[in-house]
Amino acid sequence: MDTVQNIYCGRIDKSGEETLLFIGAPEAFKAFSELLGSFANPSHKTVDIKTNRLFVLKNIKLSIKRFDHEVGIKKDGDTSFEWRLSPPVAVYFSELLKTLSSSKEPSHQYLESYGHDDVSVVASLGEYDESIFEEGSAFNFVQ
Repeated sequence: MDTVQNIYCGRIDKSGEETLLFIGAPEAFKAFSELLGSFANPSHKTVDIKTNRLFVLKNIKLSIKRFDHEVGIKKDGDTSFEWRLSPPVAVYFSELLKTLSSSKEPSHQYLESYGHDDVSVVASLGEYDESIFEEGSAFNFVQ
């Protein structure tokens, strides 16, 4: 089995606007896409981020759960988040990540739940490196 690079996920704050940012390589976003697509299966209820080797969490705690209502990213404290996805929303986000994974240029996708999110959610390919999550880091694009 091929080794898949990681998805780094953390919280950034730009001028008071909080964002949950996922960064990674194309192969990692392809794997993330497949993972979210699996939420279409009724038996798939949650992703255990602590044991899932795809994700490296930076400065946050995150759970991803299947919900049939009340979707969106919910903030639980300063650094803890619960991402609630209905099957149709998960499949839609899966398609966005699949498109992102095939991009030949640096790009990003907003993974928005139509006004139900406590913070913005962005998946970024080739625009940032993991130093973006370090305390005191400037919110800058990778040159």
